[in-house]
Amino acid sequence: MLITDQCPSLKQAIPKVYPNVKHRLCMWHICNKFADKLGSNLAKTGILKQLNDIVWDDQLSVTAFESEWSSIMDQYDLQSHDWLKRMYNLREEWIPAFFGEMITSMIKCMSTSVVQTDELSTFSIKDLGLKAPQHTNFKVSYNKSDGSILCSCNRYVLHGTLCRHFFYVFRMFGIDEFPKKYVLTRWLKDVATQMNPNKRANRNKMLGGGYELNSMVRDIYGIVDVCVDQLVTNMEDLSLYKDKQEELKKDVETNTSVMPPMSNREVIASYYGVTSNEEITLKTPKGIRNK
Repeated sequence: MLITDQCPSLKQAIPKVYPNVKHRLCMWHICNKFADKLGSNLAKTGILKQLNDIVWDDQLSVTAFESEWSSIMDQYDLQSHDWLKRMYNLREEWIPAFFGEMITSMIKCMSTSVVQTDELSTFSIKDLGLKAPQHTNFKVSYNKSDGSILCSCNRYVLHGTLCRHFFYVFRMFGIDEFPKKYVLTRWLKDVATQMNPNKRANRNKMLGGGYELNSMVRDIYGIVDVCVDQLVTNMEDLSLYKDKQEELKKDVETNTSVMPPMSNREVIASYYGVTSNEEITLKTPKGIRNK
């Protein structure tokens, strides 16, 4: 699922570039316009709270939402309000009540049994509301002593993201903080900084880049990433691995010269393999409507 604001150009481009992705509009951007579109006087009446209450309620059914919306429009005589009518016509693109299939696939599961031995708890968890009739029962093992957790669906092992079964067990134990050791570097907003893109881009530029070099660089980063993912639940082994990497780093720094730093523009150009034009011509898209 891809969430954007109401940019008309993006609405046209996304289905062409990402045909299999569900495009949804950002609720926050739309709700922020309520006060401006309704006017200061009407905004003081309590209508903003009423609208936000039904918009942000992901437990509300489609029928209930439409009924509540109609009631609010009748209460404030807004049936002919152009902007609200347009937003209502777009309701399937931004109201959670219409995301039922996606929300169900993300959150609905239940525990059918649990076995506890000392610090280890093993849950048998069944997915609900899924179309697949088989392979919907999973075993989740949670160790309270070290906070480690494993699930037989292997979503974390394959994709690096925690599955719904993990979160179900976390709720059962009252855990309200995301376990930091399960947050992989690839999901952090400063991942590029942590991987030192300036030096990496410098290297590609100085050596000329090319498919063979880029392929080898990706393989090296992939090997390190896989090793860290495998060792993340064992601090002793992870510490030994880090020490070995530090030794290799010192050897490399001793035997190589330091390359001059690159500008941000050069770093970005190295990432994407293209350079930006000095002059950029923007054309107004045709066949679109304003927000």
